[in-house]
Amino acid sequence: MISLVKAKFNWGAYLFLLILIRIGWIDLDWFGFTALAITLHQFMILFYAIGFVVPIRYLFGAFMCLQMLLGPTFAYNGLDAYQPVEYQMKVPMETYFSYAIPAVIAFIVGLHITAGKLKGEQLEMNAIRSFVDRAGNLTYIFIGVGFFSSIAASFFSSEVGFVFTLLGNFKYIGALMLVLGSKKFKIGPLILVFGSIIGSSLASAMFHDLLTWIIMMGAVMAIKFKPSILVKSAIGFSFIILALIIQLLKGEYRK
Repeated sequence: MISLVKAKFNWGAYLFLLILIRIGWIDLDWFGFTALAITLHQFMILFYAIGFVVPIRYLFGAFMCLQMLLGPTFAYNGLDAYQPVEYQMKVPMETYFSYAIPAVIAFIVGLHITAGKLKGEQLEMNAIRSFVDRAGNLTYIFIGVGFFSSIAASFFSSEVGFVFTLLGNFKYIGALMLVLGSKKFKIGPLILVFGSIIGSSLASAMFHDLLTWIIMMGAVMAIKFKPSILVKSAIGFSFIILALIIQLLKGEYRK
């Protein structure tokens, strides 16, 4: 639980934001307020972890809150009126949050109860740089194999295409090696990697991979470049705007 209770966190900013939420949203019930408080905590702890570790556990916690707490809070407080019937919440708010809030808390505790000092999520930068330097062109080979495998997957049946889909993940390994290596990385291969993600997202009208890998790549780059709080805030705000735009447009795009 060290990774949860002793993580870097700005409690003053957290309490200030909670007060703003309480004042600005007077008619918000306590179920919704509790859900927002848990969600805000998980997103803030994720924000402060970026630049120090690969925040797998924090990312899972934030995504769970986004799905199970934040979205339903807005749905129960008016958003359902603008949703198609099939997407509206089906159970009373008290029933839903009586289950969801304890379940999410238990999930977060489960993520961190065996985390220790985040062994495996703290990168040994010197060892990684040494490996990448010795690997020669392996980085670009991984990116090339992953890129062409992602393209090839669409030309085969699901049984064979699944193999190419797995091979396509090599491009992520190559991209991470490119970022973490000691040599100045070239932007071209990264554009190739994210171009393939954008292409597959547009083809399938599913954008979770794109958003997830933007976060993961950003987290790894933050470990290398150590951005300031101001820079992280600006990037985080830009990411939220991107996610909102995708959320607003994806329904029409899928039609």
